Amino acid sequence: MYKDTLITAILLMAGKGARFSQIIPKQFIKLNNIPLFEIALKTLSECKWIDDIILVGPKNFTHPYYTCVEGGDTRQESSYNGLLACKKNTGIVLIHDALRPFVTQRIIKENIIAAYKT
Repeated sequence: MYKDTLITAILLMAGKGARFSQIIPKQFIKLNNIPLFEIALKTLSECKWIDDIILVGPKNFTHPYYTCVEGGDTRQESSYNGLLACKKNTGIVLIHDALRPFVTQRIIKENIIAAYKT
């Protein structure tokens, strides 16, 4: 929470990777034995200002600790599905692509502050 504002992070990870000819979707490919989406998820989960995290994934994707919703056919539809899953009193929403695993705490906090100001 930042200045009494509920903050939700949506991690988009429903892409099919059509241009990436692999057997598994690229967000599940491992880097140092860790699926790419888990790297970004760890950073988001460690941010003390983020109150809730929603994972927008492929059909039937589940995670033991986070709300999961099914993605759409496009990034826009997936983002919308994530927004629909947010709590009604959410004040700020961060949307992040799971294929950008190297987001930092500084980037997250700067975006939260900018969103709050505007």
